[in-house]
Amino acid sequence: MAESNVSSINCPIYERLKVALSLNLRRQIFFAVCDDLTFKNQIAAQLQAELTGATSPNPALSPLPAASKTASAVATLPLSQTHPRLVSLHLNLSDPNIAAQIRQWLAQHPHPTPIPGFQILGIEKLTRQSPSLQRLFLHHLQQMAKNLESLDSSLLLWLPRPWFTSIQQSAPDFWRCHTGIFEFAGDPTPISDEVDATTVPELGGWGNGEIEKPPKSAVAVVAPPPQPQREPPVEAVGSLAPVERYLTLGNSYRDRIVAGDVTPQNLSAAIQAYEQALKGLEETSPQVPDILNDLGNLYWLFSRQPSPPEQAQIYLEQALSLYQLALTLTMTGQTYSRLQNNLGAVYADLARYRDPVLNLQNAIAAYQEAVRDSLQRNCTEQLDAFKQYASTQNNLGTAYWNLAQQQNPDANLKSAIAAYQQALKYYTPDREALSYGMIQNNLGTAFWNLAQYERSPDYLQMAIWSYREALQYRTFSVSATAYAATQNNLGTAYWHLANHKATPILKRAEDLLLCVEAYHAALEAANTLKQQQPPVTLSFDFFATHNNLGLAYFQLATDGKIKATLASTDVQSLAPVLSQVLEKSLEYLESALNHHVIAWQGWTQQAELRKSALSYILQAIKALYQQGGIAGQNQALSHLPSELLPEVMKKL
Repeated sequence: MAESNVSSINCPIYERLKVALSLNLRRQIFFAVCDDLTFKNQIAAQLQAELTGATSPNPALSPLPAASKTASAVATLPLSQTHPRLVSLHLNLSDPNIAAQIRQWLAQHPHPTPIPGFQILGIEKLTRQSPSLQRLFLHHLQQMAKNLESLDSSLLLWLPRPWFTSIQQSAPDFWRCHTGIFEFAGDPTPISDEVDATTVPELGGWGNGEIEKPPKSAVAVVAPPPQPQREPPVEAVGSLAPVERYLTLGNSYRDRIVAGDVTPQNLSAAIQAYEQALKGLEETSPQVPDILNDLGNLYWLFSRQPSPPEQAQIYLEQALSLYQLALTLTMTGQTYSRLQNNLGAVYADLARYRDPVLNLQNAIAAYQEAVRDSLQRNCTEQLDAFKQYASTQNNLGTAYWNLAQQQNPDANLKSAIAAYQQALKYYTPDREALSYGMIQNNLGTAFWNLAQYERSPDYLQMAIWSYREALQYRTFSVSATAYAATQNNLGTAYWHLANHKATPILKRAEDLLLCVEAYHAALEAANTLKQQQPPVTLSFDFFATHNNLGLAYFQLATDGKIKATLASTDVQSLAPVLSQVLEKSLEYLESALNHHVIAWQGWTQQAELRKSALSYILQAIKALYQQGGIAGQNQALSHLPSELLPEVMKKL
């Protein structure tokens, strides 16, 4: 919106608000709604300055500027010490009790004449506080409504739109006491400390959290959407009642988003339409929880847009507030389960930014509540509900997996495994083949991770079985990225099993060969994906896979126990692939060298990893010299890039 348009809209609103406050009436409650926090601060400062007789920060009041450099002007402008007309109070976030703050001010300024009005700032900061503190604030507002007779002045609350909706829905007694609403135009501003102001939400469907790589698995979102509906004709929308018109408009934008057109413009338009629809609905309407859920989903999607981490957190907190508000209005049913699942997904995303243990515990509690409600309603056999239940179990497993990276790994990994196995009862290959494969991949990763703590080869075998089962459905033709990730995971599991002390020598060789096969499959798929335009982002480190493949080749070529056992075993009793290991020793070493060089070339921005790759290059060259003499070493040096030769020659 152009600045001139903002000014033309906001000036008359500002003048009406100033007149309402200047009347100095008792028991008057006003709501000023403004999402542009900098602009809000300027308006509040200007109100205080004009109503207290201080010099206005902007003498040319009309038009109001759309931005101000005085973000803290409200706190610094002088008040008339004798006759203050408007007092600015910043909400006490440790005890958000507006009535108590007013009483405290009056106790510190006895017998003011006349009693001033009060404007409350900083309510938007509640978004960053705990759910219990947010509920306490709403409770205090409800209590304030019951004791309105004791309010001897006017009260102005500055609110962003999400909190404006929250008060309307969750503090209805206080809401009904309001005298006027003043809505200012302006673009939403992320809440930060400087300005005075993540498993998957279900957008009309369901979602899954997915972990991909064993060492440091990231959670990837997979959310198969429902079939998008066609956008209704303009004539049809225009013929509906206002609430239905806004709902239809919001749904049309939501359908575009679900179909993949996730742009800030579509997200903003959907949010505005749903917020307008809420204004026309009774708080008891059964539509309200679903609309709040959709609003929460839209803010969650905003958090996934490219933005600074601080801004993403703000959107996640707004989504949390909306889900929590919706949960106060519905206590059971599929909407309730969906809200709990979405709440868990947003807590899980928030754990990426701060307080990982606390937020993951909150995510787990929400997922468990969604599961409990589904089981209590015995709805998991219904075709339209089993996806939601199964995806929640998967999300629960992923939350436990992430929590295991923070604390109590054994217990949390076993809980993750239990949740994934429960999900598999509903993600059957005949109904949801790709989702079934995804859960098997997640289960394999949890087993692999558990094996790192309990040192059991059985867990590695279970991980391998799960990965191989996943690959029956995560094929290259169906999902090349999923196929590559699972092949990479499988290679890592085989490598660890080959190096487990309980693994027999010949099986160690077999496992290393299977490791090499899996890593090659992962790299082949990854190379195909990297050649696409635009290149597809992988969920694992492409160059780490090259480096790991080099290690497997090196071990096949240099493991003395493998060589001795193969040499003393009847060739006829060996599998054909094993009988060739001794013959391919030099070939394996050259392959090891080549893959370490690729890793060294790829890790140009990662000094420590590059240093590690260089040590493996030197190790391979020395082994080639030991097994092939000077000819072997010279052959190795001929494979090195020219920029690497000086570094290698210094260390040989």
